[in-house]
Parts: sequence; C-alpha cells; structure tokens
Amino acid sequence: MADVTISQLSLVAPKGDGFIPISQDNSTVRTLASSLTANCLSESSRYSVEYLVIGGGGGGGQDYAGCGGAGGFVEGNMYINVGDKYQVVVGRGGRKDLQSYWNENGGDSIFGSIRAFGGGAGQSNTNRRQANNGGSGGGCGYQYDYIGYGIDGQGYEGIIAGSFGYTAGGAGGGAGGPPSPSTRYIGGPGKYSSITGTNTLYASGGSHLGNLGSTGRPDAAPNTGFGGNGAYGSWSVSNNGSSGIVIIAYTGTPRGTAYTYQGTTVPADTASRPGYTVHKFLQGGYYIA
Repeated sequence: MADVTISQLSLVAPKGDGFIPISQDNSTVRTLASSLTANCLSESSRYSVEYLVIGGGGGGGQDYAGCGGAGGFVEGNMYINVGDKYQVVVGRGGRKDLQSYWNENGGDSIFGSIRAFGGGAGQSNTNRRQANNGGSGGGCGYQYDYIGYGIDGQGYEGIIAGSFGYTAGGAGGGAGGPPSPSTRYIGGPGKYSSITGTNTLYASGGSHLGNLGSTGRPDAAPNTGFGGNGAYGSWSVSNNGSSGIVIIAYTGTPRGTAYTYQGTTVPADTASRPGYTVHKFLQGGYYIA
C-alpha cells in the first residue's frame, strides 16, 4: 500500500463490506467496530437509570397466626442500551385463604435482570406449617417457632411470638429489619426511597390486627409491598399482602417509552422530581430504552 499522509485521508461512510477507503489508491483498512462503540458511541447508545423494585407482600395467616413478610426491596443504578426492550413484572400481594388456611407468598417483581422476591406468608395456626421464606420472611403461628427468613440484601426474618405465652403469632419481617423482640407483634420496619422525588415508605412487615371482630381492617395500600396483617385470634380476619412496584428514573427529558402488557403507555413524569424523568409501573409491562 502506498504511503498515506493525514491530509490524504478521506472521511467517508463505511462500505457494506465493513471497509473504509482511506488513500488515493483506494487501499483499505478494516474498521474496529467494537472500539468505535466503546469510545465514540457510548453516550448515544446507552444511558444510566436508577431503579427501585419492590416485591409483593406476603399474605397474613389466619387463626392465632403469623403475619406476612414484606416484599423484597432492591434499588440501585444500571446502564441500559438504547432500543433494547426490558421486561417489567409487578408482583401481586399474597392472598389470605380463610377456607383452607393456606395463604400465599407475594409475587416477585422484575425489571430486566433485577428481581425483588415476594414476601413470605405468615403461618396459620391451623395448618401447622412453617412460615414461608421470601423477600422478607413471615412470622410464625401461635405456639410454633418456625419463622420465615428473608433474602440477603432484600429483607429480614419474621419473629416468634406465640411460644412466649400470648395467643397470637409473630409479626413479619420488613426490608429495614426484623420485628423488635420488645414489640414482636409490630411488623419489621420498611425502607424509604425518594426515587420519585417524594420520600416514600415501602416494604414494611405485617402486624397484628388485634381483637377487631370479623371485619378486620382494610388491606395496606397497593404498590407498597407491605406484608399482610395476621389474625390475632380465630374471631378476627387477616389481610392480603400489598402488591409491589417498579420505578425507574434518569436525568433529563424522556428518552424511552414505558408500556403496560396491554400496550397502554405509562406516563413519563417530568414534574415530580425536577431535572429527572420518572416511569412508575403499577402493573407489569415493558420499557423500550
């Protein structure tokens, strides 16, 4: 190949065969696509997002029962690639079951490769089974000591209460810690996140209803990942766990589009957190970056 000086280089688009002519005699060199991507295109081909993924809370147990554990709490930062499609799953709250005394764990929540596990169900006294493990673990039933355990980095274990002489089971674990031994009927603390611009509490463990008769009290607000409350005695009613949530946020104006599974666009919120775009998934769907 003839000698080439800088002044002779032609800045032209690549040919289809991946070669670029750079000299007067049309000699060529192969382009290094991976190097170009890494060094020249990184800012336009990917961007950083914050994420908060909360699993659904576990259902509360019935009949002198344990309480549901909170859904797993996972937050952090990651790079996503422009044009890629990221699956979103929002875990439902675990159900109570008054007929068979077989309540459920909460559902897992997912953003791409990030997974927050659903909370463990609290133990019902009648079924005499161990409280379930989960994002946070469920509490045990009256006169039993089989607590549920949490997932490292996502939540904590439930607690024993009935074996200490009281006619109730233990509270569920929360994302911020297990129930306190001194107040073992109050659920483990949740954790706060300000990803939306408002400091909001998520993933608290289920507590006890107390002797409130057959009506009980309402389930926790949806999309918080709270564990379901357990029934204090055979005369009271337990609660379902709360559904989870998935939130992503990034600096600047909207770059990607969020959809539900039905194809409905999820709003891009640019007002709640100044300087950021926030996409909040209250149900499953996908995000195209």
